Amino acid sequence: HTGMKYSLITRDLIADSTEAMVLAHGFDGLVMTDWWTYYNDDNAPENTTNKKALVRSQNDLSMCVNCAKTHDDNIMESYNSGDLTLYEMQRNAKNILQFLIESNALDRFLKSDIKFGFDLIGQSDKLIVKDTVENVENMIDYELKFNKDEPILLVITANSPKDSLVQIPLNIYNNSRSVNSTFTINGTSGNIGVFEHELLAKEKETKLRFEFNTQELEIKKIVVMQEK
Repeated sequence: HTGMKYSLITRDLIADSTEAMVLAHGFDGLVMTDWWTYYNDDNAPENTTNKKALVRSQNDLSMCVNCAKTHDDNIMESYNSGDLTLYEMQRNAKNILQFLIESNALDRFLKSDIKFGFDLIGQSDKLIVKDTVENVENMIDYELKFNKDEPILLVITANSPKDSLVQIPLNIYNNSRSVNSTFTINGTSGNIGVFEHELLAKEKETKLRFEFNTQELEIKKIVVMQEK
């Protein structure tokens, strides 16, 4: 495919052109920046507002941070001046939409068949409480036993001093060794929030371990629910 032309691609070229990276790998998805990324045109100073350079390089999405609230960028200005084309913006939008269409998140939103085989969220009438743990600390070992492999729903009550745009990862370990699941909790600006997360519990699993940044997240309670 087209990527064969880029078999000896250099780091400098990757940094200079995301489009080259996308073609080189026959990439089918979207490209997103890290937090607080700077942008620049060739041989020009870098800053946080030159989103035109981001779009033109086919970097589809800027990871959301607090400064995104100001929408301080030059996209519409560049489009109106002819420095950015409608095609370039639509190309990035297409990549984002295609990624969403093929994701489990859209399946859940549309209430269609869930690829991983179960969907407990919103089904409280079909669930019973298996266990509850209060005031969860970082890296706590939470002992549970299961007679078979089965889906469980974690209902997590937590608060965070961070803004709702901030994403806080919560790692859940299987028997304290390998990560069973990771999901993201958004900041709550100091308010209490309730978050739901599904995972597949393994037969005879005896421990779940929760790892998170205690400076950014305080977990008040975790309720484990399973099907009746």
